[in-house]
Amino acid sequence: MLFLKKWYKPALYYLVGILFLIGVSVVAVLLLDRSMYNPDSIQKALAFYQDSYWLLALNAVLLIMLGLIMAIIFNGLFIASGVLFVLVAGLAYANNLKIISRGEPIYPTDLEMIGNANALIKMVNVSQVLLLLVAAIAILAVLIVGEHFLKKICGIKKVTWKVYFIRWVVLIPLFWGVSQYLFVAKSDTVVASELGSHGLYNMEWNQTQNYTTNSFVMGFMYNASADPMTKPANYSAATIQKIVKKYAAAAKQTNASRKVIPKNLNVNIILSESLADLDTTDIQKNFSFSMDPQPFVNGIQSDDNAKTASGVMVSPEYGGGTANVEYEVLTGFSESFLLSSPYQTVVPKKTTFPSIANDLLQDGYTTSAFHSYYSNMYKRGTNYPKLGIKKFLSIDQLKGLKQSPYGSYTTDESLFANLYNQWHTLSGKPQFNMTITMQNHMPYTTRQANVQPKISVEMKDQEKKPKAADYDMKQLQNYANSVKISDDTLQKMYDRIQKQKQPTIVLVFGDHRPGQVFDFLRKRNVVQGHTTPYFILANFDLKEQNLPEVSPNQLVPVLFQSTQYQISPFYAMMDELRGQLPVITKFARLDSADKKDADYKTTQAYKEYRLINYDVTYGKNYAASDGFYKVP
Repeated sequence: MLFLKKWYKPALYYLVGILFLIGVSVVAVLLLDRSMYNPDSIQKALAFYQDSYWLLALNAVLLIMLGLIMAIIFNGLFIASGVLFVLVAGLAYANNLKIISRGEPIYPTDLEMIGNANALIKMVNVSQVLLLLVAAIAILAVLIVGEHFLKKICGIKKVTWKVYFIRWVVLIPLFWGVSQYLFVAKSDTVVASELGSHGLYNMEWNQTQNYTTNSFVMGFMYNASADPMTKPANYSAATIQKIVKKYAAAAKQTNASRKVIPKNLNVNIILSESLADLDTTDIQKNFSFSMDPQPFVNGIQSDDNAKTASGVMVSPEYGGGTANVEYEVLTGFSESFLLSSPYQTVVPKKTTFPSIANDLLQDGYTTSAFHSYYSNMYKRGTNYPKLGIKKFLSIDQLKGLKQSPYGSYTTDESLFANLYNQWHTLSGKPQFNMTITMQNHMPYTTRQANVQPKISVEMKDQEKKPKAADYDMKQLQNYANSVKISDDTLQKMYDRIQKQKQPTIVLVFGDHRPGQVFDFLRKRNVVQGHTTPYFILANFDLKEQNLPEVSPNQLVPVLFQSTQYQISPFYAMMDELRGQLPVITKFARLDSADKKDADYKTTQAYKEYRLINYDVTYGKNYAASDGFYKVP
């Protein structure tokens, strides 16, 4: 009896603690799955597991093992359960925000953005975040106090070195168990094979479906364990050399009929944050505006001015992911081949990376970037030098920035004033400038009490009214008024360009449509819902005014085509690719006839493009050594 008294109380602590951890883990799994189904209740998450209890157990086991690891580290089962729940709740909250604003779940690589917490906090509901922090602190405080008293009641005093030794030995099988989840996306492993027999496999072409079909935990682990880019079977130095020779010959043939880039050309690229064309059929069919929010942009599309050209871009992103689009435009490479943001995982690891800035830098250009936000966001401060951008002015260095009356961020006009100063300072010298705006970044709210919207918006009669969560009339009205200010600013920019003595060209594009404003349109037509305008402004005649529908990786090749500049073998390949597959995104490949999901894998140019994408990101960079990115 004495022996029983000695051990039953400590055993009771561990039994209750482990049962508590199991309960927390199950709830945490359901909470993560619940975050995929906004605004439906947790019943949808529960229904998901009605016929798949084994999957619920599989997901809970991973969290239980992580909880036990933390229990050993923190010396407490209840404290570990609290930390686990708080971390999962934070992840579920972030996932819910991303689902609402961008229509896609959290990926493991998104966790690298924690380093940008100071910048990210300004983009979310601060009161909600503070409330969550207070709740997290309260939960942890209660559990810490409860743990202390429970240990005291159960007679658990100072832990001996033997207990510590046993605990740390237990870590070995726990880490081994967690590591097995990192093999779920490796098709040649027993783990992946076993999951496949139950119908689970990585749906990498549609990550929202991947998470909702396989559960959040498994969708997350598929992305954590999958190769960043699958190596093409025929990748080799000889294969790349063959591609280089092929397109070097094509570039020479093209350049024979083209002019050399003027040595003092002022080349500009402007990423206009969340700029959508509000005159498109899908928007006009559903909404009416009291006045045209974009007379200048619409004028470019409708007139025959030889100094302007316009087209439609199919963005790979929606409501966010600006840096991924920026990467495609600057480099010509497609992020659709990657399972992570290239600005987070690819470019930072390189010493240099092919881009239009590096191309022009070699031709004696000055290369600069202007962004009215923080330099650490998407690691731009680290990435720009590798992309050939030597001077980067972020929010701390830019002068005269003013807040937009319809949002939280700076106006395009006050940002462009810094760009114009660059034009004046370097007048007559060859310069390349990349500008990223913030004016039309969500949320779309009036920050000044005396601001009255000039444009009102109404929804037209709907045969099938969209869900309230799929659009926001108030935000749409603020967005329309903000976009009108951007349109006026672009008109002023065009007028300024015409007064420039130096030959000047500006490529402007919207990186993606705004999130939360009219999300139901994307659900009705995914391709149309990802379209944004792009246009070229110049003070000299362009070759053509109606530009093709393309994804962002083709914008600079189109710019070169429109102005008839000499090209490298890489751009010769891009011209060939554009003739066959002008749009390449994760959700759709469109051929030259706008046919979705064409048989792109058999297209020769696509095969070559994929090989070059692998070569420059995770391969040996053979193409650069063979002069693929230089004008022959």
